[in-house]
Amino acid sequence: MKLSKYFPFLLIFSTVSAAIEIDLSLPSFPDIARAFSVSEDVIEGTISLNFLGFCLSSLFYGPLSDRFGRRPILLLGTILFLIGSLGCSLAPTIEMILLSRFIQGLGAAGSFVIVITMISDVYKGNEATHWIGLLNAILTATMAFAPILGGYLNVYFGWSSCYTVVACITTLQLILLYMYLPETRKGQDIQVKVVLRDYVQLLSSLRFIQSSFIPTLLAGGYMAFISVIPFLYRDKLGMPLSQFAWHQAAIIASFSLMSYYANRISSYFGDIRSALFGALLSVCATTALLICSSLVNIPSVFFITPLMCLFAGSCAIPFAVIFSASLSVVPEKNGPASSLLMSIRTLFCAFTVQFAGYMYNGALFSAAAIVAFSCLISLLLTIGFYRGKVKTTLPLLQNVAH
Repeated sequence: MKLSKYFPFLLIFSTVSAAIEIDLSLPSFPDIARAFSVSEDVIEGTISLNFLGFCLSSLFYGPLSDRFGRRPILLLGTILFLIGSLGCSLAPTIEMILLSRFIQGLGAAGSFVIVITMISDVYKGNEATHWIGLLNAILTATMAFAPILGGYLNVYFGWSSCYTVVACITTLQLILLYMYLPETRKGQDIQVKVVLRDYVQLLSSLRFIQSSFIPTLLAGGYMAFISVIPFLYRDKLGMPLSQFAWHQAAIIASFSLMSYYANRISSYFGDIRSALFGALLSVCATTALLICSSLVNIPSVFFITPLMCLFAGSCAIPFAVIFSASLSVVPEKNGPASSLLMSIRTLFCAFTVQFAGYMYNGALFSAAAIVAFSCLISLLLTIGFYRGKVKTTLPLLQNVAH
């Protein structure tokens, strides 16, 4: 299949609005809470409901794309996301925002599931890892810029302007996809029992479960922390909106930078050593954050932010390496695997965000405990995923560390 050299960049651009929707609006969470006179838990529900919609719909996008082709299903998801974005922008009540965020989640799943599936259709091995790493790098770079843009939009135009910008970007994406997106796999007849059998086969694979939960735990820990810091930094520490946006951007940029180099790092040091060292370093960073938060109610932001930057940068390597490997654990199941991976991840993120909101009491400890625990379990799963090869790899980690 001969494709335009711009094909992967069109795919990447088609996920931009879905990637930035949370980070663009995060700085304005305290302002939305005040505007509708609701608690932090309700506002964090905008993330949980978004993830719930994502989780439910992502189970269907893969099989639907196998049945009807990748292109029409990606267009359908983009349309749903546009409807949800417009609903958030024009919402007169918090209930309308919650509903629209759920619809956004239904549509956002299409972008990520189908894009990952189309990449795995066209590219294999290191080339697939390269494009997934580049996808993560570009998206997280825009995500790093998103809170800065969102902060200034909120200051000058109000919190709803963030969702208006997302709707405008989505409109452009829809136009470009309709005009230029090729099909990478023609639709085929499928049966419900076949889809269920595929999911059962994937869920019965220990290696698939291990590889699924490694990036899932890292993402869940990150979201638990990031959903709390607007209230921690802005309300408890009195940090100005524009200053908070830069702290949030620094954390995301750390992930972006390491995602960009993930393929080069894994090619030089090997997948196993790179993934293990990244997972181990993320545990060290979050454990230090947990210890500090147990001693001081709210440590200095100049201690919190650098440690979270270290966590974000280190976890980007196992995230890219193992996520790419998870798609090929069960051969010829790219569509169902991508759907199931996204569903598992967003369901876990929805749970951790809601749990973090429930546990939040104005201090850092609960959020630090969630992210540290997630990193520890992710490290153990990484060791299990590479079981049998770890003994020959661990001595070499000392060379990587030096």
